[in-house]
This record gives sequence, structure tokens and C-alpha cells, in this order.
Amino acid sequence: MKAILRTADQQVLLFLLCIGLLCLLPPAFSRNQREFGEQAAREPIVFSVDLNASGETELQLLPGIGQTLAGRIVRHRELEGPFQKPADVIKIKGIGPKKTAKILPYIRPIPEAQTAATVP
Repeated sequence: MKAILRTADQQVLLFLLCIGLLCLLPPAFSRNQREFGEQAAREPIVFSVDLNASGETELQLLPGIGQTLAGRIVRHRELEGPFQKPADVIKIKGIGPKKTAKILPYIRPIPEAQTAATVP
């Protein structure tokens, strides 16, 4: 049986087919990345911070808390003792009612045993 295409023609056809398939791959990859990005945007990152145990670096994860405010929180804790309740963070200079409302969802509740141990 005689071949319809010569070997050289078969090679050219195979090359063109491969190029065509490669052109289809980038849209498939970008679609997957876009879907991954949308999924990540829908799923909030959940974390919490312990005001009485966290260092400056961990405190800086809180929205609106930078290096300066994180340092003030740590210094306040060292000088005044542990926080009695999460809302006590408002005592820190530079943290007002709006910032307190933003960060409260990210602050772990303070156990009663921890607060009872510090009250005389």
C-alpha cells in the first residue's frame, strides 16, 4: 500500500499540528490561574492574634497595625501587664475606636484564667 503523504510532508504536518496545540495551551493555563485567583479571593484568610503573647511581627499582621503600633502594644503589655480583654487595645496611643473595630475580629479572646491570675 502506498502512503498518501511523503515523509517530509508528514513531518511538516506534525510540526504544524504541534504548534497549533501549543497555541491552545496558554488560554487553558490562564483560565486555571484566573479561577484559582477568584477562589482565593472568595475564601478569606482566617487567623487570630493573642495580644498577651504575640511579638511585634505577629501583631503587624493585624489590619492597620504597623511596626510603631505593634511596638507600643508590646511595651504597654510589658509595663502594665497583660490585657484583660481584647477591647483594651484602645488604650494604646494611635489606636482609636475605628482601628479597634477593624482589629477586634482578629484578636483571640483572652482566657478568664489569664485575666484572673493578674487581678489581685
